Amino acid sequence: MTLSERLSYLIKAASTELYGKENIIKASILSVLAGQNIFLYGPPGTAKSMIARRISKIFKDTNIFEHLMHRFCTPEELFGPVSLSELKKDNYKRLTKGYLAEADFAFLDEIWKSSPAVLNTLLTLINEHKYHNGSEVIDVPLKSLISASNEIPQRDEGLDALYDRFLVRLEVNPIDKDAVFMSMLKNSDKLSDHDQNVSEDLKISSDDYIRWLHEVDKVQLSDECVKAITSIRNVVREYLYSNDKVWDKNKHNGIEKLSYISDRRFLQAVKLVKAAAYFNNRKVTSPVDLLVLKNSLWSTLEDKRSFEILVEDTVKTTLKDMSKSNMNDETYALIEQKIRELKSNNIQIIISSGEVKIKQNKDNLEYKKTDFQFMNVTN
Repeated sequence: MTLSERLSYLIKAASTELYGKENIIKASILSVLAGQNIFLYGPPGTAKSMIARRISKIFKDTNIFEHLMHRFCTPEELFGPVSLSELKKDNYKRLTKGYLAEADFAFLDEIWKSSPAVLNTLLTLINEHKYHNGSEVIDVPLKSLISASNEIPQRDEGLDALYDRFLVRLEVNPIDKDAVFMSMLKNSDKLSDHDQNVSEDLKISSDDYIRWLHEVDKVQLSDECVKAITSIRNVVREYLYSNDKVWDKNKHNGIEKLSYISDRRFLQAVKLVKAAAYFNNRKVTSPVDLLVLKNSLWSTLEDKRSFEILVEDTVKTTLKDMSKSNMNDETYALIEQKIRELKSNNIQIIISSGEVKIKQNKDNLEYKKTDFQFMNVTN
């Protein structure tokens, strides 16, 4: 079984009976395998905690720490009580067994309900994967911290640094399709995160996880991807330095609002792009891998759709430029003319190795050309 087949099996196993959540599971697993933390945004009752548990169970021999955060949450609830026997020896040391510092996965529900003072104690643990327990420094085995809330922290709450550490932000909504909802009702007896049937041989070991992280780091970020990410950054900067009177959303394809992205966040996002390439059996990134950035760049619901548009447009433009550079001007002009002629919203352009196809309804118009970068774009 190939690596991609193994991951497909694990995604399917983790998604079983989680109706309408397969894309969330896919994005979450990729995030974990890239060594990143996850923020699940959505109303109560949308299976956010079950998603976290399902992901932890595709790994071997893991400990998951779960906690419902609240206004009066204390460090003891996250890191364990102070040891009385050690305190008698003038050692301030916590009993960490069963708590966050010894967990492989952590799920913190309603994370922003807690005080900034408690939440900011997580920063060192997340950044360095170390916990200072008295005079002892503990290596934390944490693979991913998964948080959830139906709120997004405001800029003036002192939580920007922590929120920035959750590279992947996923919106988890209630089931919207009646057929899927009815299927869930009919199979309600199977909805359990305790009965997940995953073959032990195919679960991810700690050795697998560490090896894959090293292999992901070796993936080459293509020049096209470097230019595309820089282009995204420049559009964000242009928006931030403009004002409502200067910024024309119609000129920018409906982009209404963008927010600041730190250089650190861009660097972490590159790891996610490389992971997308690696787990698709590629050693060099492709522009299509940049689509994972749709889950990484937004900060508020107001800018979420704008970042999705920006990433999608950048990927399409990059692929178009690459395909144009690989064909002669006459062929490209012919394709551009035919695209303009096809006014339907159902146009599909497929550029793959050796051929270009423009499809509309039942008509296939083919233009032969070698060495095309694969892409699948629907206009």
